[in-house]
Amino acid sequence: MRMWLRLLTGLALAGAMVCFGIGTLAQAGQRPTFVSGDVVVWAKSGVSADTVREAANGANCDLVRMTLMPDVYLLRVKMIGTPTSQDTLNAVDALARHDAFRWVGPNTIKYPLDTTPDDPRYREQWHLPLMNLPQAWDIHRGSQDVVVAVIDTGVDTTHPDLRDRLLPGYNSSGTGSTNDPTDTNGHGTHVIGIIGATTNNGLGVAGVTYEGVKVLPIKAGDAGFTLTAIVDGLTFAERQGANIVNLSLGSPAPSDTPPAQLPPDEAKIMQMARNGVLFSIAAGNSFTDGNPPFAPAYLAQLDDHIICVAACDSKKKQAPYSEARPYTTISAPGGNTGAGQSEGVLSTYLTSAGGYAFEQGTSMAAPNAAGVMALVLSAGAEPAEMKSVLTTTADHSMLTTVPDNAFGYGVIDAYAALLKAGISVTVLEPEGTGGKASAGGIVRNPAPVETLAPVIRVAVSQITPDNLTLTLNGQIVTGWTLENISRTVKDNAGNDVPVVYEAVIRDNVVPAGQNIIDVSGVKPGPPDRVVTDTRKFMVIPRQIPAGRSLISIPYREDGATPESYFGTTFRLARWLPLEARYAVYSPMLGTDPGASFTPPDTVPHLDGSAVSGVPVGLAFWADLESLKPVLTKGQPLPTRSYVIPLRGRGGLGVTVSWNMIGCPFPYDVPFNALLVDTPEGRITIAAAVSRGYVLPNLYSYDGSTGYTFRTLPDGALRAWEGHWMGVTSSEDIALVVPPVRITRSRSQGVTAPRDGWRLQLQASGSGLQDTFNFIGVQAGASNGQDLLDVPKPPMISPFVSVGVEADSQGRSVLLAQDIRSSTGAQTWKVALTSDTPNSEVTLRWNSVGSWPARTRLLLTDAATGQTIDMRTRSSITFQSGSQPAPRSLTVSAKPISATALRISNVAVRTSGTRGVGSVQVSFTLSSTAAYEVRVLGVDGRPVGVVSSRAAATGDVQLVWIGKDNAGRNVPAGTYLVQIRAIDDDGDVVRVIQPFSLVR
Repeated sequence: MRMWLRLLTGLALAGAMVCFGIGTLAQAGQRPTFVSGDVVVWAKSGVSADTVREAANGANCDLVRMTLMPDVYLLRVKMIGTPTSQDTLNAVDALARHDAFRWVGPNTIKYPLDTTPDDPRYREQWHLPLMNLPQAWDIHRGSQDVVVAVIDTGVDTTHPDLRDRLLPGYNSSGTGSTNDPTDTNGHGTHVIGIIGATTNNGLGVAGVTYEGVKVLPIKAGDAGFTLTAIVDGLTFAERQGANIVNLSLGSPAPSDTPPAQLPPDEAKIMQMARNGVLFSIAAGNSFTDGNPPFAPAYLAQLDDHIICVAACDSKKKQAPYSEARPYTTISAPGGNTGAGQSEGVLSTYLTSAGGYAFEQGTSMAAPNAAGVMALVLSAGAEPAEMKSVLTTTADHSMLTTVPDNAFGYGVIDAYAALLKAGISVTVLEPEGTGGKASAGGIVRNPAPVETLAPVIRVAVSQITPDNLTLTLNGQIVTGWTLENISRTVKDNAGNDVPVVYEAVIRDNVVPAGQNIIDVSGVKPGPPDRVVTDTRKFMVIPRQIPAGRSLISIPYREDGATPESYFGTTFRLARWLPLEARYAVYSPMLGTDPGASFTPPDTVPHLDGSAVSGVPVGLAFWADLESLKPVLTKGQPLPTRSYVIPLRGRGGLGVTVSWNMIGCPFPYDVPFNALLVDTPEGRITIAAAVSRGYVLPNLYSYDGSTGYTFRTLPDGALRAWEGHWMGVTSSEDIALVVPPVRITRSRSQGVTAPRDGWRLQLQASGSGLQDTFNFIGVQAGASNGQDLLDVPKPPMISPFVSVGVEADSQGRSVLLAQDIRSSTGAQTWKVALTSDTPNSEVTLRWNSVGSWPARTRLLLTDAATGQTIDMRTRSSITFQSGSQPAPRSLTVSAKPISATALRISNVAVRTSGTRGVGSVQVSFTLSSTAAYEVRVLGVDGRPVGVVSSRAAATGDVQLVWIGKDNAGRNVPAGTYLVQIRAIDDDGDVVRVIQPFSLVR
């Protein structure tokens, strides 16, 4: 019995990584959609070239030429240097308003319909275009529901080109942890990269399965694999639901015919194959050593789910090492490094050894075939038809007889295979359950749909539109449209008929609750092939709570008004920076256009378009009498950036121009992902802060706590919520919100710095709160205004507010956070305000973390002159009065020195005879102070005052004669002496000591 199976490969390490620039593209993977600077106009009939030239000059363009099609002209933007995309779109917008033209647009670019990844070393991967994968990727790029198990030497789990594609693996080798499939050999990492290297990520190499398929790494050994390790690996793959197993391993067999009694590993392969699992098995590398049969590759003759893969070179010739046996199914690129290093197959390798390498062998051919099989499964093929699909579509032009021992049925052709078998219908959106969304028994918790007119999008492959049926809640939908057509075929009349496209339902109103979309497609035979998918989705309109909220609406609905969402008993308010006031929209009180869904002072819009997308991007204060579901029939924005204009402070006489903004998408967007359009161009939000355009803070509002803020890089624009941003530049700018979902949990709030302290100030009154306000010190902070200081945005009536008064550029501002230097004493002027007459207003404080160490905090009320030690109290309360005005308070922080007030050497001695008792009390004061000595019961109730007076530094001795405040003798028992002292700075110390009174 064989004990070890060899790796079917040869190795040649890759040289230095080659990097290719991406030119002027904004992001990796994107190609220009039009020629910057070019504008195409289609003039109305009878319009002369001179009229076109005059109109072009008015839009700062030159007339370049008239095309061969009458009345269609090419114009070019006049500019020193290269025009930008925005310059082009501006010219398009200007010319579109001219009545001489029936159509105006940019000079768009169309590309050949084959996908070219941006991975820097893709050009070295000759094996991918040899299998026609660029064309195949236009049909399908892999499904996450398809899992390929690779039983090999493991994988480099840290490899940046692989880690996003890997499932938690297994180690069946018998050494090390079973949960650690780490590769120390490199073979497994190379094989897995061929199948699943992340493609079009601007890094390294491309994988056959592009982006969707998942890989299950199983380590069965470091250089060879025992039978038991393979059996355990196969069993693990089976239990994890692997659809395909790649085996780039084998050993010589005595015959082409498998024995009647298979060994356990081969028997396990056969059992899994009968249950529908597909296998891609390397044919073997011993052609020049006598071309012996190889196991387990010879199992391919026993079951159509098992594919034996031979190797070819870059010219589709038999690789010199590749086995040629009668059970060979197919051939795939395996390389031939004997003809040069670059003639090997380039894939991932151990990061410690360069990360990428060229290798040759049927070990490389098998994963190439496994990757194509995964794409074919992703596109809807059944496992039982895989062998037929691969063999009937293979390129056999190099063969004289088919099949052939060296090639099987030919060289695998991914594109032809997908065209033949890749028929599928898949509901892409909305999110839901059922059908392919619940494939594999995976439990999902899809987000509910919030609009009553959701976009329903279905991906269709290899089915013509007349053979597609869409049913929504039991009713056939006829008004769907074709979008994103990527492949057509000619019908008998020579017309182009779409076969790869998306079927999209828009504007169909559905009820709240559960809805069902059923899709059925037929590919006529014989025999006819029918594919289906079902999606159940819940429509749950977003609900705005009763009371006050700061809201946004991330759905655009033509003709929508506040009344259509909220009825008549509501109030919306929106801050107008240019007028420094709130516009109020209320059917009962008046409808100021500034707080409508189409305010005249701002036009948020999609990036690259001047068409308004309101109310998307706007924020409103909403006062509602009861909970309101927003019954919108609108649509979310396309996945493009959204531009929200921001008013600068120029001419407004303020240090900060406050702008209300709304999250334009129905998901949270990270604060640090935002961009800003400035006079110097589009820059990141962090750069905009450092260059003085905006504050680094993002405000939101919670009805139970009031304003809260987050500071870069923390925070997010939250779906359905409004926010405040402060503009510090004099120029108008614009916020650019990309369609980027937040990928980490929200911050839990402000934390105490290690090199300072924070004190939180919380105001409340009349059911209102303002709790997110802080004073403190921190090493490195300045006593003047800096980025640690956070101004407060405008309040809206009714309100309660607390803030720190500060001076900024000669103007008074109110801060929600004022952090000072950690050296020396500090004083904050605090304003506590409520605009509700005759209301009770309370200010509370508590430390963030531990109480400031060795710091005395005193609060002084300017109205009463009262000073309190903030350690001994936690709040103050006052009445706002009939004409409310800010209550001025001062908080001072002074470091406690070594000579600070202390009470020490406390002694309590009792003496007396029956019926008469006395108590001697002595202690030492460290500095001059006023003291008070009381006797308390053990329950804390006062019994009598011993003494209350001022004393200088030194010892104090007192006698209590055992009488209460009424002059009556107190009974014998246990009592407490409380000594309390306060110095001229208001520092208070207290000591309590028990004693027993004898009678």
